[in-house]
Amino acid sequence: MHLKYDNITISGGVGVGTSTLMNNLKPYLKPMDWKFKSTGEIIRKYTKEQIMPSATLVSDEYDRVIEKTAKNLLSNQKHWVIEAWLSGFIARDMKKVLRILLVCSDDALRVDRVANGNVYTEITIFLTQSTLT
Repeated sequence: MHLKYDNITISGGVGVGTSTLMNNLKPYLKPMDWKFKSTGEIIRKYTKEQIMPSATLVSDEYDRVIEKTAKNLLSNQKHWVIEAWLSGFIARDMKKVLRILLVCSDDALRVDRVANGNVYTEITIFLTQSTLT
């Protein structure tokens, strides 16, 4: 199947389901050789390489490195799903990137997801076949 987009970004605040959506897309896109990256993974790798004990101690350069890494993947490679709070903003000028923004108006639900690790699979996505192909 030929898809309309080269890459996908999934953006949203804490507890809205960005990781859940990315994980739910894997069974459909992995067979087509898509790769998946969370900026949380990029951040953990960077802090480990720089031997940084806490993200709260980082400089602005740290944020630029993370942003540059995600932008490089989206600009120079195909078949990536990038999950990050501002990944859609990073890809704002990239026409071949499908940008998905998740929101949750129920703060209690978001708190429950974060505090208790509850994952809800009732995320409703309104994508049609014509959106992707």
